[in-house]
Amino acid sequence: MPTETTDEKNFPPLESLETDSDARQQLFPSTCSGIFMAHAGVAPLSGPAAATLSRKAHEWSLGFSQEDYEATAAHARHAAALSFGVQPHEVALMGPTSLALSMVALGLPWQQGDEVIIHSQDYPANVYIWRALASRGVIVREILPETPGQITVEQILPYLRSGRVRLVALASAHFLTGSVLDTAAIGRTAHKYGALFCLDAIQTLGSVVTDLQHVDFICADSHKWMLGPVGAGLLIVKEHVQDVLSPVLLGAENVRTSKFIPSEKINFVPGAARYEPGVLNLPGIAAMSASLDMLSHWGIAAVQQRITSLKLRCWELLRTLGAEFLGAAHELMPGGILTFRFARVPTRRIYEALLRRHVITSLRWSADGCEWIRLSPHVGNTASDCETVFEIVRDLLNSSSSQ
Repeated sequence: MPTETTDEKNFPPLESLETDSDARQQLFPSTCSGIFMAHAGVAPLSGPAAATLSRKAHEWSLGFSQEDYEATAAHARHAAALSFGVQPHEVALMGPTSLALSMVALGLPWQQGDEVIIHSQDYPANVYIWRALASRGVIVREILPETPGQITVEQILPYLRSGRVRLVALASAHFLTGSVLDTAAIGRTAHKYGALFCLDAIQTLGSVVTDLQHVDFICADSHKWMLGPVGAGLLIVKEHVQDVLSPVLLGAENVRTSKFIPSEKINFVPGAARYEPGVLNLPGIAAMSASLDMLSHWGIAAVQQRITSLKLRCWELLRTLGAEFLGAAHELMPGGILTFRFARVPTRRIYEALLRRHVITSLRWSADGCEWIRLSPHVGNTASDCETVFEIVRDLLNSSSSQ
């Protein structure tokens, strides 16, 4: 069981993780059992998150404290605000990303003929909920860039100019190609034409500096780059749109209630807490906060630099073997997603060869049915991990050529 490491004085310099195996294993326990390069899927808990879960489980086994409940929730809001440049009262503590996206889709005051812009090859959670709005008379405008996720202002402008677009709903980075959205440019342009901007930010929060100044709604679970548990996440609703987005779930927590007696009128509590209808997933939120404390101590910019350098090391090594990569301009793109394949060897064979050597990656598919391996290192990985991936793949390619 990892020991608690959430006190800032216990966090080593980020660069020391490359050589300090003891610190790395304490902060990232998964490094004790192999090489984990699938953080864009479901990431292992950080050491601080696991230690917090253990400590909190013991405390709560002794009894419930309303003061602890409120303090834990308040800390989570402040940790998210500090990490991502928003205000604590703009943070709702939510579950899966799909729940947060649904809260936005179902809570806006849509009118017949309103339009929403989406990316048709985005992750399903950020497609289905918007397509479902067609039953309410909303027109869904789907863009399909040549490279998935590589979306520019020019691609959405023709729709925005109609003046009928109420919302632009995109992802901050594509889950396959790693293409990172220019959120500032998209947000400014959407606002210029009277549209709001909703961001599925699960593939960048915690790993890439994401400009949220011109984003109205931000949705993300913590189980990827934030290194938190599944089912603990965020719905960030900027203050200026909290009266625009109606809560679609109501309960005892988000409606002003005195002494547990139902009020005659529904008056919501202030801030983004109005989107939290009942008790929170407190263990998950506490663990998420512990990981955010660690990441914000180093700074997301420094975290981004380290993750990007690890991705680029993998890219440099694999391209010497003739790998085909999904997406473009990896040397210019921040973040940790790198998706590759080799035409002469079945992708699944490579995936299984890596797995036998305790290297965890993600097997994924493009729209044309091709299988790919997605690598997604985090700061707990090392250059040596990248070289191990290279050596396993090289040896497999060599053995296949000699057969």
